[in-house]
Amino acid sequence: MKLELYHSGLSVMKNIRLIALTAAALILTCSNVASCGGEENPGQEDTYSVSGVILKASEAAPGENVSFDYLRGEGPELVDKAVLQSVSTGQEYQCRIADVAAKTVTITLPSDIVSGDYKLFFVHGGKSYQVPGSFKLSVRSDAEVKPADGATVYGIVHCGGKGIAGAVVSDGHEVVVTDKDGIYQLKSEKVYNDVALNVFVSTPSGYEPQHDGILPKNQKLLSKGSAPERVDFELVKTEGQDKHTLLVMGDMHLAKRTNDINQFSQFRTEIIEYTEAHKSDHVYGLTLGDMSWDLYWYSNSFNLSHYVQTMSSVKDLIIYHCMGNHDYDINQAGDDFTTQPYRSIIGPTYYSFNAGKVHYIVLDDILTKNTGKGTSESRVYSKDINGYQIEWLKKDLQHVSKDTPLVITLHGPVFTATGGNSCASSAVNSLLSAISGYKTHIFSGHTHVVYNVDQFDNKGYYEHNSGAVCATWWWSGYHNPGINISTDGTPGGYYIVDVNGKDFKWQYKSTGKDLSHQMRAYDRNSLTLTADIYCPKATDARKAAFNGDASDWADRKSDNMV
Repeated sequence: MKLELYHSGLSVMKNIRLIALTAAALILTCSNVASCGGEENPGQEDTYSVSGVILKASEAAPGENVSFDYLRGEGPELVDKAVLQSVSTGQEYQCRIADVAAKTVTITLPSDIVSGDYKLFFVHGGKSYQVPGSFKLSVRSDAEVKPADGATVYGIVHCGGKGIAGAVVSDGHEVVVTDKDGIYQLKSEKVYNDVALNVFVSTPSGYEPQHDGILPKNQKLLSKGSAPERVDFELVKTEGQDKHTLLVMGDMHLAKRTNDINQFSQFRTEIIEYTEAHKSDHVYGLTLGDMSWDLYWYSNSFNLSHYVQTMSSVKDLIIYHCMGNHDYDINQAGDDFTTQPYRSIIGPTYYSFNAGKVHYIVLDDILTKNTGKGTSESRVYSKDINGYQIEWLKKDLQHVSKDTPLVITLHGPVFTATGGNSCASSAVNSLLSAISGYKTHIFSGHTHVVYNVDQFDNKGYYEHNSGAVCATWWWSGYHNPGINISTDGTPGGYYIVDVNGKDFKWQYKSTGKDLSHQMRAYDRNSLTLTADIYCPKATDARKAAFNGDASDWADRKSDNMV
């Protein structure tokens, strides 16, 4: 068990395996609260008191005991109860008090407990008493797992210590399935072209991964050594996932320039407010790449880790990430070493997961040929999909029935707005061959505009090119505050996709606008398009450029047009 206590804005981390705490512990005083089934009785004097609680940490599995020491008070009795309440979900776990000794109480963890942040309550005399603060509980699986012959990566996929059968695990090349006890054995090379791979679990439907802030803990970067490596994945059981919502976020381009961080705060606030308003629903984030801007990783000291920090105020939202052409290391050459920071900070460049009745696939369709000189001229790329991704996709889909709808996210669009190939023709053909027979929604970014390609009738896919959070790289809002707009007129924003079983509904959400804001129409008879009207805060030079571009529309016309 890993215990992390929060009090008065301070954090104290305890990571101890099977040993008692010897360091100074945070002193906590219990207070009476009406929760966990306990009711206040204002007419009765409260004499129960426990204070100075010290949590004795050890790594624990469901069904094992955990002990707490306390300094003062009468303490709970064997007939009392202990309750652990999840901070993130509010779910309560009733715990039996196994032993009460001198200033020590021992509780038994229930069989369905999972890792997470918890509050502790003692229920005594019909009243509930909470220990202020919270602690982090890491649940261990006690299953004995040994590497099979030839396996270099092995482990167990479990929920609350109980193995999950039939879960798909992969390193992006090999694909295996857990046995009846949730154990997998993977014969992985662990590296590809001298770059460490990530092992990941394709989270089964009805489960969610643990997460560290916005990042799902569904993967781990492997070591380069040849020794067998154990990697366990703990998942959380969830109900009602057939109905879920996706917040699809294209091209953020955070680089600490053009006042982008301040402009971004409005979008981030909207995401926080949305997730807060839908706490009881299943909401997931999907990015479409270009969270960062490679050119400014070094010159502005703003890279992918700073993007993660900028998003740290978004709580209780798992965001599945996709890699864009600006998320490669501009100081490295080729297509492999350029991905190493992304793999270390974010995760694998392609992978899959399940939610409800839908199978999700994240692909990397940017093929970089960077020279490694760290300049914009040294950045060379094309929209293409490496053959080993297609081979992995075929293996992954062997475990997905044809009647399961697919959602594919990638950075560069597969098709142009008119339906022609935007990605390399060979890659498009290989992709469509791999997903043939599946009803597929494709979400892409890169263009910073919004368009859709509908091929459901004859080919079974529908591509949504989903605009950009940053619109025109935050430039329009920088020069004309309050006007964050893309080159096609679309305001910066994101897609909200509601999934109900196998049915999809989607709508573009302009940041700062009501959801009903979908179109602007102008009466040509009354339209005068000048810089003084539409961008009065721009510089004289930019006003002159604006007026030049808008010269045909500078005066009102009587053409009876909209």
